[in-house]
Amino acid sequence: MESKKGVSKGVLLGVLLIIVLVLGVIGASFYIYDNKPSNVEEKTFDGGRVSLTYTDEANLFTIENAVPTSDLVGIKYDSADLFFDFSVKTEIEEANYVEYEIILVKDETVSTALDNNIKVYLEKEDRGTYTKVAGPDTFVSDVDDNSIGKQAMSFYKQKKSSDGTDNYRLRMWLSDTAVFSPEEVQNYGIKIAIRGIAK
Repeated sequence: MESKKGVSKGVLLGVLLIIVLVLGVIGASFYIYDNKPSNVEEKTFDGGRVSLTYTDEANLFTIENAVPTSDLVGIKYDSADLFFDFSVKTEIEEANYVEYEIILVKDETVSTALDNNIKVYLEKEDRGTYTKVAGPDTFVSDVDDNSIGKQAMSFYKQKKSSDGTDNYRLRMWLSDTAVFSPEEVQNYGIKIAIRGIAK
């Protein structure tokens, strides 16, 4: 009987050790995932500050081999590779308010689609739910600023009178009115740029 008890205790200790190891691995995985480094681009103005944060390695949202899509479908894209999340943090500091502008910059190194074939749509998070703030609009290059990029679009402006962070979700798709030949590959990439003022 003593031998059986000894074996039972050994088995029990072995099982407990395995459970502890498994829980440790799971806990470490969650810690690494939750503490995934974010990339931050910061701009300082007279009396205020705006910073752009994104969790991807590069501030670039790309769509490859796109097919024409209706607006009703595009605005509901819910696959992680079909939208781009980013945050804008404002610090008022000595200003009365900070106004920032979200600019979409077409990446010419990956984009083969014409501007008027690209549709863009922006949502803002409010208490866990994303709701529309801009679009769907056709990409139109209307920003004249060589420091941002040759093809850039002013997409959304926000005025803030207190510190805070706004979370955004950008979706884009190929317009269902796009005209192109079947052998043409429709790739495009959009970067986010922020500029603003503090008053």
